[in-house]
Amino acid sequence: LDSDGEDDPGKIKNLINLAKKNPNKIIVASRKSRTENFFLKFLNFIRLMITYIATGKYINFGNFSCFNSKNLKKILINNNIYIAYSSGLIKNNNKIIKLNIEKKNRYFGHSKVSWFFLIRHSINIISIFKFEIFIRSIILLIITFVFSQKLYFDFAFLILLLINLILSINYSNEGEKDYRDQIKFFKKI
Repeated sequence: LDSDGEDDPGKIKNLINLAKKNPNKIIVASRKSRTENFFLKFLNFIRLMITYIATGKYINFGNFSCFNSKNLKKILINNNIYIAYSSGLIKNNNKIIKLNIEKKNRYFGHSKVSWFFLIRHSINIISIFKFEIFIRSIILLIITFVFSQKLYFDFAFLILLLINLILSINYSNEGEKDYRDQIKFFKKI
């Protein structure tokens, strides 16, 4: 739950009740509506479609979620959760229930979402599935080669090469954070 008020704290009880009824599943607040301007809503729609085409996953939820602690090990099975929480949840545990919740107005200040943020966030979300994207790229390349002219094949090859290069180096210089150590620390406390 973010502290800016856009995630409705009044819906926490709904998330908890659903999590109690479904202890093996993760409950996420799916974005029923958005409050950004038209341009950012359009960019977000494009992001959702590109993510869906690239990964086969429709990821229209953020951090607002609830789950039984039994699911924690599945969620943290690897270190990808720090890159993009929503992608990490789907990648590490596909037992997810989406609860439609409207975004509310912020308590104060303006949203920090910008077109640059959406592009960077999209790369983060998609990079969790870089192996799957690589496999889809190879399949698409083969289909393009078999059914198309050489010009289209060359263009498709360059685009797919660029996408895979961006995804491959996106986090190669950053050290991975291991949240399991933090959980052990909290258990001691």
